[in-house]
Amino acid sequence: MHIPRLVLLIVTVVTMLAACTSSDSPIFEPLGSSPPIPMAASAELQKEVGEVLGVPTPVVQRVIECSEPHPDCAEDGEFVAERNACAACHSIDGTKNIGPTWLGLFGRTEAMTGGGSIVVDDAYIAESIRNPSLKIVAGYENVMTPYDFLSDDEINALVEYIKTIQ
Repeated sequence: MHIPRLVLLIVTVVTMLAACTSSDSPIFEPLGSSPPIPMAASAELQKEVGEVLGVPTPVVQRVIECSEPHPDCAEDGEFVAERNACAACHSIDGTKNIGPTWLGLFGRTEAMTGGGSIVVDDAYIAESIRNPSLKIVAGYENVMTPYDFLSDDEINALVEYIKTIQ
């Protein structure tokens, strides 16, 4: 194995461990439905990681069209959440996890780290996906990476999916 593949393997394993280990437990347990290869990765990176790990490369092609948030986009939003392993950090059943639960999130008032609060709406969710370090919910650490690679349509669909989790 040459050096770049070794580095890729190390980064992949560390990423998987971070996504599958809760901050209050040293035990490695899968949280949510995180795939073995992050679906948010480019097709080329997915292939490389699959070869290194010896697992099949996922091939998921789906066009998401949701130019404006609309309830019909919720199913596509669920797909976006699964593809990007959102359940590794966000529960949909109210269970405490690395990130805030999505159960009843939309419309809820959240206290922010450093004081103040915000009512969770479309704009807040979209902003938190693109730039999660701007507003941190009290009781959580700033650990989410920006998902600014998602298209506006994918983010709109994800917002609609989160709205349905009540």
